[in-house]
Amino acid sequence: MKASLGLQGGFIQYRLNNDELVPDPINGGLDPAVGTGVSTSLLPDLGAGAFVYSDKLYVGFSMSQLLGSELSYSDVEIGPQNKLLLHYFLTGGYRFALGTGKWSFIPSVLVKFLEASPASVDFNARLAVDLNDINHLWFGMSYRYDDALAGMLGLSINRLLDLNYSFDYTTTKLNNFNSGTHEITLGLRIPGRLIESYPHRLF
Repeated sequence: MKASLGLQGGFIQYRLNNDELVPDPINGGLDPAVGTGVSTSLLPDLGAGAFVYSDKLYVGFSMSQLLGSELSYSDVEIGPQNKLLLHYFLTGGYRFALGTGKWSFIPSVLVKFLEASPASVDFNARLAVDLNDINHLWFGMSYRYDDALAGMLGLSINRLLDLNYSFDYTTTKLNNFNSGTHEITLGLRIPGRLIESYPHRLF
């Protein structure tokens, strides 16, 4: 078993074109506190997490938006309107060797939750095959409870690089306005003493 800790830092940009908001005539139109023109907020973000893993098992916990930054889209100074809440993530998975061990079945789960909001749960399942001593290929499906389905595909290019693709399709009424989301990720493993024993095909 190995354990690791991580920190994440960056910026989040929010942009709103207030002039394209449609007023509600029944309730008297837009609130005067709503700004005009384009409002933009660039906020710092900080996250942290812990990860425990072996060649068959992994468990992780992390938090994002630790700074709790505030943002405003109004021309009027009315105090804090919006605050970024802490997001919590809990994940875990296990690798089952199939047959001679060239193939693996890897179920996993991801739970995301924050204050005053229902938890979001992703159930995932992947099949991975070792092509040779260096490369492996995997494909799978993911189901986000009461929200979306996703198909996934990944390839380890070499000992340092991974290339992954996923397509997310919304199963709620939002699919009337959203035809799906494509995501491409490129992973880099920095060379080090432990890179050969790092079970990267797990996660």
